[in-house]
Parts: sequence; C-alpha cells; structure tokens
Amino acid sequence: MISLVVLKAGRIILFAPLNQKKANIKVPYLMYKHVLLSLLNHLAEHMKACGLWSLTPICDSTLHQAMTQGVPFACNVMTFEQWLQFVFIPKMTIIIESDAPMPNALCLLPAAEGQFCSKTHNGVLQIIADIDAQFASGVENK
Repeated sequence: MISLVVLKAGRIILFAPLNQKKANIKVPYLMYKHVLLSLLNHLAEHMKACGLWSLTPICDSTLHQAMTQGVPFACNVMTFEQWLQFVFIPKMTIIIESDAPMPNALCLLPAAEGQFCSKTHNGVLQIIADIDAQFASGVENK
C-alpha cells in the first residue's frame, strides 16, 4: 500500500514502505484515479507552457479518422502533440471519470521522446514518463 503522495514541482511522487518492491506496489483505486487525472491536467498545462497546445480544434473528420483507423498515435492524420491534446487526454479523462475499464498497460514515452526535444520539452517528457509509470505500478481492485 502507498504510504504518502506528495506533489512536488508539478510531479506526483508515490512513497511506499521500504520493505515493498516498487513493482509490487498496488495503488488504491481512488488514489490511482486522482493521480492519473492530476497527471493529465499537468500534461495539458506543460504542453500549453511549451507551445505544444493548439488553440485551433482539429476538424471532426480528422478526429473520426484518428479514432477509427487504429494507427498508433493516429500518426497518419495528426501530430503526436495533437493526438495527446485531442485524443489521449480527453479519452483518458472520460475513461477515468466514468469508471470504465482502464488500459492494462501504457507506453507513451518512446513515442514522445521521438517527437519532443528533451531540452525544451523536458517537463512534458517527465509527465509522460510519470503516466507510463503509474500504469506500470498497477491498481488494487475497485
């Protein structure tokens, strides 16, 4: 069980008792949801601060293609940052808030590292790494 959650410099840090291995930690479901929603909000904030957030919405046909074609990160119809903004963040928020089944795994960081400069987008990359780590840590049953 997680002992403490600390929000530090825009990052959420989960502390566990010293006798537990990180891979075996299961986060309580309500905390898991709260942490993920916070990470999604921080991701949006950092994307805005870095100029990666579009003020112009994408057209409905592009969004429909992104949701139905099954191409990873909809890279055939939008940029990775557009996918984060218009597909990933809204869809994950809906999943979390509606208590729909969560994905079993998530691995966004390699794609993000291929798209973003580590020097200028370090905050965005760190939050994406935190989101991946949160999914890797698992959750207790509801």
